[in-house]
Amino acid sequence: MYINTTKNWNDLHIGEKAKEELQKAGELIGQQQEQTERAHSFLFRGDRGAGKKTAASLLGTVAGKSVLHVDLNEIVSKYIGETEKNIDKILDRAESKHAILYFDEADALFGKRSEVQDSHDKYANQEVSYLLRKLEENNSVAIFATRPETKVDDSLLKHFKKVIHFVPRKD
Repeated sequence: MYINTTKNWNDLHIGEKAKEELQKAGELIGQQQEQTERAHSFLFRGDRGAGKKTAASLLGTVAGKSVLHVDLNEIVSKYIGETEKNIDKILDRAESKHAILYFDEADALFGKRSEVQDSHDKYANQEVSYLLRKLEENNSVAIFATRPETKVDDSLLKHFKKVIHFVPRKD
């Protein structure tokens, strides 16, 4: 499903630092378009209702791109190999439409990445690694949205060009 908004940057009730970071993200997306350099991934961290989806839509508007909303619950499968197939379908769709990928509630994926205690943990880690590797090969911009309390380990954080914290504006 594609998302869009009729709102503007002033409608986001977030701090100035977050707005500045979003503007820089927009510039990076624009530069990536012009230079055909590898696409960037961003991590948006904030509570529900903080404006993460609206910000993703606004970045799409600025870049002149559609924003494809990805519900991770629909692509993560309990069957071996199915998650990877679903990831490939989503990435192919985004690349063919030159769309920005917006992974809502990425906590579902990142929260599974942990110390390997059994085969389920190992497979969950492989899914995350597969997705990040495929994103690095793909030319689509990706935005992952998580709650602030979600633990994202350092090995994952290095994959993001920017981590933007959606902190409410102090009026």
